[in-house]
Amino acid sequence: MVIEAILKKEIKKVPRPFGIFLSGGIDSGLLAALSKPDFAVTCDTGELKYAQKIAKHLGIPLDVVTLSKITYKGFLNDAIKIIGKPTTHFSLVPWYCLMGYCQGETMINGEGSDELFGGYSRYLIMKHIFELYKVPELKSYHPTLDFLFSDLHTKLTGTRLPFFKDMDIVAMTEYLKTLPPLIRIEKKLAKHFNVKLYQPFMSESVRKYAWDLPLRAKIRGFQTKVILRHTAEKYLPYKVVYRKDKMGLACPVNKWMGWKVGKYDKSEYLKYQNARLK
Repeated sequence: MVIEAILKKEIKKVPRPFGIFLSGGIDSGLLAALSKPDFAVTCDTGELKYAQKIAKHLGIPLDVVTLSKITYKGFLNDAIKIIGKPTTHFSLVPWYCLMGYCQGETMINGEGSDELFGGYSRYLIMKHIFELYKVPELKSYHPTLDFLFSDLHTKLTGTRLPFFKDMDIVAMTEYLKTLPPLIRIEKKLAKHFNVKLYQPFMSESVRKYAWDLPLRAKIRGFQTKVILRHTAEKYLPYKVVYRKDKMGLACPVNKWMGWKVGKYDKSEYLKYQNARLK
């Protein structure tokens, strides 16, 4: 496939020896298969068993960085000082630990793929809402649909659009507005620990290819990242390629910090960071 050739070309730009941050998903898994890194590193989060499956399948040595409630607060305090501003990303400490473990190394990761290739589950919700706009009988109801779903888009993505009718606009907005803060975190941590970080999915060639793809190449029915999954089928175990329980690089922050809020509530997390930065 074309995406395979583009990624291989981008990977060739990475000087050896290099490692890969292996999350357990198809993004870093596909990059690992195409690049044959010298080693892989992951965290002992809920993704560990999948990272181990990928590493074993591809014959790549895998190092595991341990996260724990005991050390979390100290690492969080250090990470906050490094990035210098509050973040909603619960992956801050995992990335801090991974970068610290790989100090002085050259590394690649799979960041950017979800935004470019329709990888988030929320895209499924939005995609099926967009289908309502294509029903001729509902044309006169477009203002009503806008009213009903604009707040939903804000809750799903954290970004408000003036209208809610174009999946490409939604994806591009996320890529341009919600992804950069995470990239800045990774790059600041990488710089602090002298890690040379390469992100093949963030390259101009991959970005241009992804924007030109029709929506059906990204989302079909209730399947996300269609074209990447089809490409990954050749290299990775089926259960990894089509798993439904992707969790991402995160740990139970609220539980470990003793905050009495919901699992995904960011209020205490942000309050704590703001207090540390004063």
